[in-house]
Formats: sequence, structure tokens, C-alpha cells
Amino acid sequence: MNTLETGAAGATQAAGIDTTKQQPSASVDFGASLAALATANDMSVVTDNTAQVTNTSTAVATVDTPTLPPNTVTLDQPITRGNQKITHVTIRRPRAGELRGVQLVNLLQMDVVALQTVLPRVTIPTLNEHELRNMDPADLVQLGTEVTGFLLPKGAQSQSA
Repeated sequence: MNTLETGAAGATQAAGIDTTKQQPSASVDFGASLAALATANDMSVVTDNTAQVTNTSTAVATVDTPTLPPNTVTLDQPITRGNQKITHVTIRRPRAGELRGVQLVNLLQMDVVALQTVLPRVTIPTLNEHELRNMDPADLVQLGTEVTGFLLPKGAQSQSA
């Protein structure tokens, strides 16, 4: 188990707070924050008036960000559906039947009509035509880029990456 020793002075210095300037008064419990961080990283916290980190190679603070599934697009303009906001859309690989009625060349050129035909068939959550018609163009391009990526052969995908 790693040991992290710090005090209020060390915490403010580590946080980049200049204590020489007069700051508006605010109550911040650095000890509790450090204890929570240490617990999450399997370290112990000893609080006193010194700022010392032992074993710095493993005492790295990381922020957990939610991992999104592959081929997920974060929308610039979320879609509102009732009282639900859709901020992320996952595109799955289309099967041949889901490409019916669309010329592949039009899909590769990201033709809007072709995208509006195929996207409701391959998006999670399923986007309807009305939502696609009202979508921000930048978001439509992001979704179209994911769809066209599925149409490229594996050799072309590795070259474009």
C-alpha cells in the first residue's frame, strides 16, 4: 500500500492555489478529497503540516471518464426526445439487408438522403427520420463518417487510420 502524506499547505500548493494573494473565503476540505482519492487508488493518507508523496511512480491521480462503446458519436447538439436528451449515438455495422434501397456510392459520398435512409436502421438508440432531418449538420457528418467507415475494406481502414 502506498502512503501519501499532506497537509492543508501542501494541498493548496499541489492544487496550484496562490496563498499569498487574498482569496475569497471558501471552505474546502482537502483532507476528505485526498482520502477519497487515496482510497480509490489503494493508498493511505496521513495528514499533518508537510506535503510529501512516497513512491511517486504509483501515486498518480487519474480521473475516471466513462468509456463509450466503439463507434459512438458524441453529439454537438443533443437530440431532445420527450424529456430525454440523447447526447451519444452508437453506430453498429450495417448488414447487407439494411443497405437496401440505397446506392452504396451515394452512401460513400455521405448523401443526406442515403444517410437518412440507413441511419435509423443502425443507430442505438434508434433515431427516426424527423430527428435526422432536424439534426445539426456537424452531427450528421460525424454519424455519416462512422457509417462510411464500415463500408471500407479492412486494408483501406488501416491505411486511413
